Parts: sequence; C-alpha cells; structure tokens
Amino acid sequence: FLTATWCGPCHDLKKVLFQHDLHASVIYIDIDEHPKLNRDFNPNNKGIPFLVRVKVEIIDQRFHFSEIVRLDDSRDYLTFIRDTIELQKKFKAENQE
Repeated sequence: FLTATWCGPCHDLKKVLFQHDLHASVIYIDIDEHPKLNRDFNPNNKGIPFLVRVKVEIIDQRFHFSEIVRLDDSRDYLTFIRDTIELQKKFKAENQE
C-alpha cells in the first residue's frame, strides 16, 4: 500500500483496513521515505493511495511471488477488502477443525 503522511484518502483507506482487521495483511510504504519503491510499483505515478496485491507461495521453504496485481481504483480496493475478509474467514474455519 503506497501511502504518505499528508495523503487524506490514504488515511481513510487505512481506517477501513483497520475496521475490518486487515491491517496485518498490508505493508504500508511511505512514498516520501521510499521513493524508489514508489517508482518500482507505481511507474506511471498514478497517485496515491495505491494498492498492490501480491500472492505469495512457499515452495521448498522459500517465498515466491506468483502474482502481482496493481489495484487502480476504489472498486478494486473494495474487491480486495471483500476477498481478503473471505480468505480470513476460510483460514480461521479450516484451522478451528
């Protein structure tokens, strides 16, 4: 999640992530502190907030990034939040058995 301390919409999106207990699933990157990461993930400088969904798999005890998707608008953000909530519910249900 590309963000900045001065970004009002970023703070609003963070509040939503915290309300749904998704903040632990997100890495926050301040673009002022890490401009290179901003250029790497957001090369066209589309503005912030800017979410990138990364699917991580563990193969042979190593992390592999198998899917990187840029989320460009609020519909994508809402889909991300909804999908993540469903995954968390499924994970909790599977681990309670």
